[in-house]
Amino acid sequence: MDKYFIEVNSITYQYPYGIDKKVTDYGVLNKYIGKEFSRKEIDKIIAKMILKHPYIDNSMNLKLSIMRKTAKFDSFYHILNFRNYNYENQVKGDTAIKYELD
Repeated sequence: MDKYFIEVNSITYQYPYGIDKKVTDYGVLNKYIGKEFSRKEIDKIIAKMILKHPYIDNSMNLKLSIMRKTAKFDSFYHILNFRNYNYENQVKGDTAIKYELD
């Protein structure tokens, strides 16, 4: 049976006029890191992220990959890129992932 997980090394964010940086404080996503899920479970997690919109203060976007693990190989299931359209009104500093609509 296939398992699904969030690829930790793929979680990055970008400040305005900067390059992608690797996330070190997973914040609200911490409970999903390092765990495997069924397809139904990961689809619920993805839906929750889409509805609540994760972000990092003052970052323009937050990217992450959901991977599918089979008996033979790992492959991409979804690549998510959450845009933060309110970054200009936020203070840079706190790098924990939060939900915008919590």
